[in-house]
Amino acid sequence: MAALDLEKYKALLLHLRAELIEDIKLFNPGFEAETEYKSTTASHLADIGTDTMQMEQKYYFAAFGGSQLHELDLALYRIDSGRFGRCTACGYSIDEERLAALPQAKKCVSCKLLDEK
Repeated sequence: MAALDLEKYKALLLHLRAELIEDIKLFNPGFEAETEYKSTTASHLADIGTDTMQMEQKYYFAAFGGSQLHELDLALYRIDSGRFGRCTACGYSIDEERLAALPQAKKCVSCKLLDEK
């Protein structure tokens, strides 16, 4: 892949990474502070359920966001190591259309389809 293309993908990945970090902050303001134990003996049972559901949603968003962030970081590492745009399974080039749609893609369409079977 040409150096200009790599710079384009690197800029795109960095932009997606910055947006994801902002989304995580938006969905999880003060996330660490809210994970502390809270006494629920004086609360209504429905309030306890609502609090629990909201905490589970925050854990989900944090886990999903962390996973996506990891995938973006791996793609940036592949750019730096000269392996970006190559399928990690078969070693062939990943189509530019696939990379344009999903720049953190690790596998070509054929290998990805084999994974899903």
